[in-house]
Amino acid sequence: LRVTLLEAGKQGGGLASGWKTPQGRPIEAGIHGFWRCYRNIDALVAELGLVGERSPFTDYCESSLFTTSGESVVAPVLGDSKLRL
Repeated sequence: LRVTLLEAGKQGGGLASGWKTPQGRPIEAGIHGFWRCYRNIDALVAELGLVGERSPFTDYCESSLFTTSGESVVAPVLGDSKLRL
């Protein structure tokens, strides 16, 4: 399998990658991850045989967002909730 990656920027990742301001402050462009609705990813890892103990994924977990004053928001694992909309 041959892959050619084309990237116009200095580093890979495009808008999903982080960067630093001219003052050196790290900037993160949002939350990155795979969610339960990404069935194409589930199908791909299954096709590659990356299931069970070979799975590249961890269990779902809460995510925290931080500001300069500390933790701001905790996003729960909604898929484990009994609430159905």
